[in-house]
Amino acid sequence: MVVLVLGVVAVLALTVFDGDDEPSARDDASAQSSDDTDETDETDRPTEDTDDGSEDPSEDLTALGEGPDEDPNITARAFLDSLLEGDCLAVEGLTTPDYFSSEFTDQAGCEAVAGDLEMSNAEYAFEDAIVVGSFATTSGEVYAPTTDKTLMSTWMLDGSSGEWLVDGYSYIEK
Repeated sequence: MVVLVLGVVAVLALTVFDGDDEPSARDDASAQSSDDTDETDETDRPTEDTDDGSEDPSEDLTALGEGPDEDPNITARAFLDSLLEGDCLAVEGLTTPDYFSSEFTDQAGCEAVAGDLEMSNAEYAFEDAIVVGSFATTSGEVYAPTTDKTLMSTWMLDGSSGEWLVDGYSYIEK
């Protein structure tokens, strides 16, 4: 992106300072014939296509794809509610297969760590999700009145499947 901006600035600078009073090789050529001037102007001016071999950073973001339109915070909340309530089928459906297998191994592993809290009255205070392509990170405080605990939580989400799925979760008890 920086290279592209610098390239545009250089082209504009050359255009603005093109009328300098100092003679140049192009001025000498244009003095010889008016037909040569037209051809020289077209061929000597830099084009906007200044490909220096480096990649445009925005192309890297494009390669990440585009995430779903839904708010990733909805999936984050549903995941934590389901985990703390012990609904491991929902947890599996709300996570990427890789994350579920690495974190819980299988349904029995999920049930071993899942809670049995009623989370319908939990209070979530999310920060704005950071979305880059088809990946998102969100965080916030989760207060569970049934335990009187607050968790500072962070979720990593993957939207490459067309829906946001949790691909990582961490928390610190406040």
